[in-house]
Amino acid sequence: MLGHEIQDLKRISTWFRDLPGEKGFDEVLSSLNRMVITSSQDEVYRAKLAGQEEIWINIGNCLDEFSEAVTSIPEIKDCSVRIVRGIVLLARNLAVHDKKITQELSIVTKSINTFNNLAAVSSHSDMKAALYLTMLEFFCNAFKSVPDVTEVDFNNLTLFLLYPLEEDMDISREERFLVLLNILASQENSLSRMLKSGDSLDVFSTVIVREILLKTLEISASNDHSAHQNFPSRTLLAISVFKKFVCHESFAIYILSLQANDEQRLLNYLKASQLVLTSTSDWNNHELTGIMTWCLATLKNLNYDVQRYFKLEQDSEDHALPLHQKLLATLDILTALSQFEQVRQYMSFYNGIEVIIDILRCLHENAIRFQIIRSTAGQVSKIKAFNNMGRRIEDPEKFKKRIDSVTGKINATNFPECKLLLVEVLSFLVFEQTKAQDAVREAGGLQLILSNCLIDDNDPFIKERCITCIKFLLQNNTENQNIVRDLEAQSVVQDDALEAAGLQVSLDSSGKLFINEPRE
Repeated sequence: MLGHEIQDLKRISTWFRDLPGEKGFDEVLSSLNRMVITSSQDEVYRAKLAGQEEIWINIGNCLDEFSEAVTSIPEIKDCSVRIVRGIVLLARNLAVHDKKITQELSIVTKSINTFNNLAAVSSHSDMKAALYLTMLEFFCNAFKSVPDVTEVDFNNLTLFLLYPLEEDMDISREERFLVLLNILASQENSLSRMLKSGDSLDVFSTVIVREILLKTLEISASNDHSAHQNFPSRTLLAISVFKKFVCHESFAIYILSLQANDEQRLLNYLKASQLVLTSTSDWNNHELTGIMTWCLATLKNLNYDVQRYFKLEQDSEDHALPLHQKLLATLDILTALSQFEQVRQYMSFYNGIEVIIDILRCLHENAIRFQIIRSTAGQVSKIKAFNNMGRRIEDPEKFKKRIDSVTGKINATNFPECKLLLVEVLSFLVFEQTKAQDAVREAGGLQLILSNCLIDDNDPFIKERCITCIKFLLQNNTENQNIVRDLEAQSVVQDDALEAAGLQVSLDSSGKLFINEPRE
């Protein structure tokens, strides 16, 4: 019934074998063109072709002959690439109907080898780009609904995926590429192999993370934080792939390795994670555990880095900026995820509360508290600076590296908004959780949070957040209530309003407050 098509495919196979001659090109192109067009338009014809094993055998033979020719002749002309693209177009059409045959006969593997061989011996061209995109469509059709891509050589597939990056093709704009990555990431076996392959992760970070970060920058520029709801389909595909990666247990090994080897790539991952993880709420417990595996480990490493930064007394914007950005992104992720019971239990079990208290204490002791007074026109008229004991810092030289005195912009060297997020995470963790409330008390966190119940432009609204956190810490917890009740004031910070009135505040030996007129 399909003898004519089989003979046409055999004729094409012979034509490839006789390369580099071009004799008969118009004839093979005409017969192939007829099969491609009819199979794309006639469902009955397409189903008949797809169900014939001999058709697939001959498609494979054509690919083998071309691949062999590529390695043995000095130059491959566009006309032959055009013919092999027609073969792949035919395979793409037929793969919609019969995925089993394409898998069993390794047609996908033959296609990948064919392209990789071509890429190795010839320079990039528009025809090669067209062939590449057609192969993407074929692979998507072949892999779709297949539970495991076992017949494909993963190293060759990775080499194929790397091609557009090496040739500087703007593949992130190509939806077909993202569809293929999403299909591969949906299969446990291929996802595990991708996460263990440095080259595959190069593809992932370059294409997927870049697409997400571009959208993050667009949102930041527009100040429209609901814009992620209207992302184009390619960005939604990138996000889908990204979520599969960051939830996998092997992702932790990779991202932790970046902390020692590639700080910029780590920061890119954290920024992309910040956008994706804070705008999604449909997580299951397995996914949350996968995320927390690397997120808490990252926070522990950042704790070490922040402590070391202040110990060295650097006050260097170059060193502080990436550290501040990584800490902000990680804390923002934790703020969003700490609303889930699974995350709260994970943080409690793996000493996440103690890590948060450590960082909060370090920032409390080293960050300067600012009050920025502005004129009605919005210009900075006065800056008040205080240390962790609440005492005024009068010498501007001591804080000029922490704030721009003209604009009032607080520099990364003072880690703005980090304490705020730390307190917010704690609030979620301790809400109606006695064990977590006790852990905060045992780590000395009660006094620390009370000490931050102050207005601070470095951490806007931290006073209100601390009051909420204290409320949750005291709820149904007698020991915490007793600690707060027994706290005594250790020193007094003079109030501007009282000073202006010619009064000062003092303590007696029992800790009671007195307001006196200052001595002459």
